[in-house]
Amino acid sequence: MPVHVVTGTDEGRVSEEAASLFEELKAPGSDDFSNEIIEGVADNAEDAFQKCSQTIEALQTLGLFAANKVVWLKAANFFSTDRTSEAERAVTGVENLLEILQNELPEGVDFLLSATGINGVRRFGK
Repeated sequence: MPVHVVTGTDEGRVSEEAASLFEELKAPGSDDFSNEIIEGVADNAEDAFQKCSQTIEALQTLGLFAANKVVWLKAANFFSTDRTSEAERAVTGVENLLEILQNELPEGVDFLLSATGINGVRRFGK
């Protein structure tokens, strides 16, 4: 399954590792139109839901000029145990994303998630 997760408590290290992995996963010679980066910092539960929706759309849309595509949900802050992450709208967004990831992604599509915290109690964390 082409799902990659970079997580940890050190935000700088997570960012560096994820950026390195993103470069490694990208098809040689691919450009910005072939890959998508969704900034994952959400201000509230509705914003978290929208970030998940954008990610789902990106995963289901094939790249324009390359057969392979990487979708990176970068620095997501709504997978942990804070107030935003626990809100019903954010939980719904994460559950919707999880459903897409559990089904087979289109061939040639990789998903990369970077986050400093993932709640291991919820379904996504497991």
